[in-house]
Order: sequence, then C-alpha cells, then structure tokens
Amino acid sequence: MTTESEEGVASRRFSYLRDPEAIYRQSFATIRAEARLERFPPDVAGLAVRVAHACGMVEVVDDLLFTPDVAARGRAALLAGAPVLVDCRMVEVGVIRSRLPAENEIVSLIGDPSLPDLACRLGTTRSAAMVELWRDRLEDSVVVIGNAPTALFRLLELLQEGAPKPAAILGFPVGFVGAAESKAALAESDQAFLTLPGRRGGSAMASAAVNALARAGSASSASARTGWTACPPRPVRSMTAPRSWSAASGTWRWCRRMAAAASPGRRSCWSWCRRSRRCAAAASASWPAATRCASESASPCRAASRSPRWWCCRRPRPSAWPAPGSAGRWSRPAW
Repeated sequence: MTTESEEGVASRRFSYLRDPEAIYRQSFATIRAEARLERFPPDVAGLAVRVAHACGMVEVVDDLLFTPDVAARGRAALLAGAPVLVDCRMVEVGVIRSRLPAENEIVSLIGDPSLPDLACRLGTTRSAAMVELWRDRLEDSVVVIGNAPTALFRLLELLQEGAPKPAAILGFPVGFVGAAESKAALAESDQAFLTLPGRRGGSAMASAAVNALARAGSASSASARTGWTACPPRPVRSMTAPRSWSAASGTWRWCRRMAAAASPGRRSCWSWCRRSRRCAAAASASWPAATRCASESASPCRAASRSPRWWCCRRPRPSAWPAPGSAGRWSRPAW
C-alpha cells in the first residue's frame, strides 16, 4: 500500500508479521517441517532447530555431528551451576543470561590483559592462549567455541594431556584455515559434543545452541523446585507482602507471550492468566478472596503443564499463594 505524506512524498507501507512470538512460532514450524530431524534424539533435535534458526539454513541440520548425550550432559551441567566457557565476546553477548537456570557464569577471557604476552611466549594466537586460562574451570563446564579454530585445537590438546573434561563442547569455529580440521578432530575425540563440519560455523550458531540448552535447563530447574512436569522458564520468586502482587503484571505479559498457541492446554493456561490478574486485585484487598481465586484458577494451568512442549504462564510458585486470614504468611493451597 502506498500513501502520500503532507509534504507530498509517497511512502510505502509493507504488510509483514509484527508479533515476535508469532514470528518465532512460524520460524520453528518451518524448520521442523523442512528439516530431516529423524536421526536426532528429541533433546538434540531442539539444539539442531535452534542452530538452523540462527543461520537461516535448514540444510545445516543434515550435516550436524553430535554425540547422543550432548544435550543431556550440557543441561545437567547448567542445572548444577557449571560455568559457560566461551572463546569470544560475540558468543557471550549472544547467550541469553536470563535463561540460564542457575545464574551460570559466562567466562570470556579474550580481553584478559595478560593474553598478548602469553600468546607471544607460547607462539600462538590469543584465542589459543586463552584456553590455558580455562584449566581450573574446565571440569564439568560447558565449552562453547564460535570463532577461533585455534582455541578448539588447543582445548583438544589440553584434554589429551590430562586436563579435566568438560561436560559438553559446542564447537562452531568458522573460517577457511583450520575450522574444518579442528571440528574433524573434535568429532574423533571421546568428548560429548555438537559441531558443524566444514568451514561453516560462527558465534550465532554457537550461542543459539547454548540458549537451547539453557531454555530446557531452566524448565527442569523450575520443575525440581515446584514438582510440576513443565514449569515457566523464569518463575516469579516467592512474595512476602500484599503489595508484592503487583508482580502479576509479569504473569500477564508472560502468559500473553507463551500461551498464544491455539492448543487446548495453552488456552486453559491463558484463561488461568486472565483470572490470575483478578487474583492480583483481590489480594490487595482480601487474602481469602485471593486464595479462592488461586484455588479455582490453578488446576487448568497445572493440567496443561503436564506436557513439556506446553510452556505455561509465568506464575508464583505454589507455595507463594496466601493462606486465608494470614498476615504475610504463605502456604500452598489445596488443589
């Protein structure tokens, strides 16, 4: 559509999808429809989809090499609080910190002031020299390489020399010199890994793989805390006073984003969130009213959450609902 401004200059309005959640859903649906994911275990398939999404090329799914346990080991490490060791700042920036299930530290040492001298002494690149600084943090960590083949080569050398083993290696160095060779060496190692052979790779793919691990890891973390099968990625912390119910605005936003799909379970969850907004208003005036609302509303969302593919609303933990007549004390309601 073309419109004319007051100055007489013609401007064109484009018709395109604007809803970010709808864009994500359509993107992932396209990848799953076009990619051949049958050879992947379900948890590794999630990583493959994210990697394809990061580069816009469905065909990379056919080329990915992996060990079947890479996703399970990586997620377990994140849940245990392991650090994420990255080879460049671009990977560090690409990782969504709020998704990390245990506020995991992202270790990027490429800017360490000692690196130039260390690289000069070792006769290697700064990226490879940086791996020397990882020695004390390698054990059960998640190592992510999205830039420098020399970093991956040196990491594999350290492991052959007896350095502590990381839980998982996400190897996506990119380039024309050493990238293909370093990833081939990774594929021949006894490490848990995910990699894309050849010259292709990059920080976007590497950080996308971490985000896929972190997203599933945060779900498992919330499940362990609440006893639910599938829980929100970032649950609201327990609240301590009536005024804290203003945090329900976060509930409302999350439900609008996460429960937009047209599945019956998510529609139930969406209905729960609409009621939860009324719960927030009720809580500021009366504890019993808020508790009644909670008891009526929680069951559909809890039932919908039984499938790990349904991400339900962001909501307080069950223990955060107020008990009738209490003055600042909290107890879990009877479902």
